[in-house]
Amino acid sequence: MRARLVPTLVALALGALAVGGTTLGASAGAAPGASMPSYDAGPITLDPDAPQGAAAGVVWADGTTVHLEDGTSFVLPDDGFDTVIDVAAFGDRVAVTRHDSSVVAWAPRLSIFDRAGTQLGWTGLGRASDGNLVADDAHAKVAVLQRGQVAVIEAGRPTWTRLTVPASDFGGLQRIGALTGGACSESDCRVYVSDGEESHRLSPGQAPRWMWTPQILVDARETAGNDQLLGLLDRDQEVDPEVLFWGITDEDNAQVWGQQDYGVLSFSPDGSLVLGDDSYRDGAGSGTLAFLDSATGEPVTAFEPAEGWWVADTAWEDDDHVLAQLTDAADTLVTVRVGTDGSVEHVHTGGYEDVVLGS
Repeated sequence: MRARLVPTLVALALGALAVGGTTLGASAGAAPGASMPSYDAGPITLDPDAPQGAAAGVVWADGTTVHLEDGTSFVLPDDGFDTVIDVAAFGDRVAVTRHDSSVVAWAPRLSIFDRAGTQLGWTGLGRASDGNLVADDAHAKVAVLQRGQVAVIEAGRPTWTRLTVPASDFGGLQRIGALTGGACSESDCRVYVSDGEESHRLSPGQAPRWMWTPQILVDARETAGNDQLLGLLDRDQEVDPEVLFWGITDEDNAQVWGQQDYGVLSFSPDGSLVLGDDSYRDGAGSGTLAFLDSATGEPVTAFEPAEGWWVADTAWEDDDHVLAQLTDAADTLVTVRVGTDGSVEHVHTGGYEDVVLGS
């Protein structure tokens, strides 16, 4: 995530690289509350000079230091891997992927720490495209790509579960979109991967299950008897291939809803909302951010960055707040807190490479 773009797999299919992780919704939630501002009022400005708010309530890294949700922090080892790719908390563990910026064809390193900052182990990931983490903190596990496999790490277990990723029929790079279910060590987890054209579900002891939709899967949430999958459903191949249809399907490829006004990024932790952005992405960031009703796809609250700024990355902080990173042409990076009630608060200002929001 580090010329840190909006966290989806979409630009893989559109000719640019966008990477990132999401916070997975663990269960379905209620519809958005009546206290939210009317969408008809127009977009709210994401102002980098908004009033100062509280510190970030997610795990994040600033290059040399990992900051935890409770305000404590620890310094990363001085081992030559000087650039953080991604960071994720899972149970009482923290996963960090880094690379050596002095090496052109860098191979990322994955390190596992306890919350006091003690490094419990590390491994090389092998390919420059590896390194993005997808966490399921509710079930204390995290997934990462490693040499054509998905490695799923569970807090407190010394052995990892490895799932083979199907080779892409379209030449695209496989990316992890979501991680659901319980413990992989008990064959109860599901990992979703996609290559920009099709998606697969991976589970221990089972053959990969092919899914036509979403073509690009960015998140999933557990619902009764079936996972709901969020992502790119289709392209208008006949009229305009740049017209993209985004929405939700289930594991049986039945569409819940689809629309072309907003792209989709991730479910809220309680599953009641979907975070949306620009429908078409060129990998350069987004000029739109919106909360969508996960039951219908209808916009609830919409935002747009102040002039000269765009959204570079996002992370859910809780059911009602998202941290959005704004950047400008000078590579300034400002993190703001965006509320479903339309509120905007300043959280942090740093250089473009300095802040990595946790997956």
